[in-house]
Amino acid sequence: MTGYRPRVGDLIALPTYVSDRPYRVLSVSDSRTLGWVHLGGYLIHADLTQWHCDQDVPLDQLRKLPDPIWPDP
Repeated sequence: MTGYRPRVGDLIALPTYVSDRPYRVLSVSDSRTLGWVHLGGYLIHADLTQWHCDQDVPLDQLRKLPDPIWPDP
């Protein structure tokens, strides 16, 4: 299996069976399962609260999301 391997700082979409919220990657390591990766990071909810969680996910089900560009105050 191949797919997108995220890097620290990336904003990604996890598989929908895990969550439909954007996920900010804080750590990446190999999983014990071939074709999967272990991620540390946090989910970003609609009210911008964050929930820290670690996940083992298949690489072929990850996709990078565009980072929002915030306007200057």
